[in-house]
This record gives sequence, C-alpha cells and structure tokens, in this order.
Amino acid sequence: MSDYEPAPGTLSLAELLACSRVAYTRDQVVAALAARFPEVQVKAHPGKLDMADVLKEGTFTAPSIHIAVARLKNEERTSGAQDLTLHFRAYVVAENRQIGGAAGLTYKADEIGYALMVGVLDALEREEVARWGCRDVSFPEDAQGEPLFTMKTFERGAVYYVVTWRQTLLREGVVLPHLGGPFAAQRPWVQP
Repeated sequence: MSDYEPAPGTLSLAELLACSRVAYTRDQVVAALAARFPEVQVKAHPGKLDMADVLKEGTFTAPSIHIAVARLKNEERTSGAQDLTLHFRAYVVAENRQIGGAAGLTYKADEIGYALMVGVLDALEREEVARWGCRDVSFPEDAQGEPLFTMKTFERGAVYYVVTWRQTLLREGVVLPHLGGPFAAQRPWVQP
C-alpha cells in the first residue's frame, strides 16, 4: 500500500482508474464482437494501426478484428456535466481463405474483409449489441468502413480495412457517491 496522499483537489491514479470507463468500454466491444463472430479473432488494440506493422508479415492473423479507441474528446452538456466521446476503430484483417471445410469455397481476401466490415456495421445498428452491455453509453454514430491496405499487402493476399464510429460515455469521470465502497470496486456503468 502506498503512503502517497494526494493534495486537496488532486486525484490519485487509483481514483482516475476507478472513474475511467474507456478501457472497460473497449473491452466490452471486444467481448460483444467476439461473441458475435466466433470464427474470427477479436482483440483489443492499443490505438492507431502502424503501416510498418501492416507491411511486416506475421504481425496480424486473419481473419481478425482489432478494436481501438483512437481519439477522446470531452463534451460539456448545458447542465455542466462532462461526457467523453470515444472515436473507435475496428481494424479488419483478412486473407484469401477456404471457408466451409474441405468441400468449401475459397474466398478472396477482399470478399472476406467486406463481409466482416458489413458485420461490424450491422452490429453497430443493433440496440441489443451496440451498447456493449454498458449503461450511460450513447448509440453509435457516424459508422463507416474503408480500405486501409497497400498494394504490397494485397499482392500477398492480405487486406486491411477499418470501421470507424463514435460513442459518448455519459458523465465520464463521475463517481456516484450513493454507491459507496472503495473506488476500485465501483463500476456503476455495468448493467445489472
């Protein structure tokens, strides 16, 4: 246990972590999409996709979806409450692949990539999925998909796409005092 006592008006790292829902919400997106697409590897990604990683073989497995929060923006409501808008990216990785076992068909990487993008966009439109099991999270806005790959990766049979959207965490950073208990145990944004 630390002897650190924060000065009045400051927050400890434990308090900041207890108030932040960013990583938790990203992880909930990962869990929801992994459950929705069991044949696809869905993982958290720390941020922006680096093209050097894309060009290096073996960095990403296909088919996969990598979920990142690429940007955060404070939004103040007229009431004075602070919301936090998260700009999500779902990096889709696909390669030429046979689907359906030995008797299955071989699909091109771009066909699989488009299908996965459509699947993510569809999930973002579904009320029962797109709140990710959280409360005080807005419905997704401005969802769209686009290619991200280079001709070099395409020639190797791999494609990269990105689906972007934004969602707002309402009252981010607010610890609700009526819940009581230590900061680390407070997760008021999880639906019961």
